Amino acid sequence: GPVKEGTVGAGTGMVSYGFKGGIGTASRKLSEKEGGYMVGVLVNANHGRRPELTIAGVSVGKLYEPPPQAQQQSHALTPGQSEGSIIVLIATDAPLDSRQLTRLAKRAALGLARTGSTARHSSGDFMLAFSTANVIPHYPTEPAYSLTHLADSHINPLISATVEATEEAILNALTMATSVTGRDGHRIEALDLTRLNRILQPAQR
Repeated sequence: GPVKEGTVGAGTGMVSYGFKGGIGTASRKLSEKEGGYMVGVLVNANHGRRPELTIAGVSVGKLYEPPPQAQQQSHALTPGQSEGSIIVLIATDAPLDSRQLTRLAKRAALGLARTGSTARHSSGDFMLAFSTANVIPHYPTEPAYSLTHLADSHINPLISATVEATEEAILNALTMATSVTGRDGHRIEALDLTRLNRILQPAQR
């Protein structure tokens, strides 16, 4: 069945851009000409302030009329207060070495930025990338083993795929989450998709 996103597992208590956050995932498949590799991204979104939220280039957070309580909450953050964090996991079957995987992980920050985040001070965002392409023997029988290695000149499609999938995974976390009431009646509303549609309509036209 479909992968559960939003308010599930580790995403249950997460808040992103002043809305309910949580788990989101997205992937891209490169064309055969580009190697046919897959890039999958999984995020746990727990970051950002409401006025920052940007979707498809539209300042959704600023245009979304917040209920009074949420408005107080999004502006009540004082200097030194925790900003929350996002975890981004990038998986690929492209044969990349650790240096190239670090490059992909850095590029995930560009996908995060497309949703409006500026990675403020005390925001503990981290990105981790891994490849399933090469199997390294734990107990090698021979002194040497061979690895396949993607040429740096062919990495651009993987960079684009990582940026796109990271952005989409964050938006999936926000749009799939459900409103939650926690301890002491503390309630975090999910992003209202009807209101979101209304805000995005002029851009869609």
